[in-house]
Amino acid sequence: MWNSWVDDDGFRVLACTSTGRLVQLLGETAVFSHDVETTVSTTAGEETLKERETIVFRRQASGRWLAVHEHLSPAAGA
Repeated sequence: MWNSWVDDDGFRVLACTSTGRLVQLLGETAVFSHDVETTVSTTAGEETLKERETIVFRRQASGRWLAVHEHLSPAAGA
């Protein structure tokens, strides 16, 4: 899908900033949330998106963390 955005719409990420980061450890699960401001460019022009992202991780038997769910939504007031 990403390749079609680039090929069909000239999609490019020009800047991306993460703020308000929070990590919550819940046993073998961790939740990472943050605010994301991303400036993108397409054939239609430039746009800045303000979003809130949450990623849920699960600790594997090896001890490594695997992202198992991601949610991205418009930031409040955006």
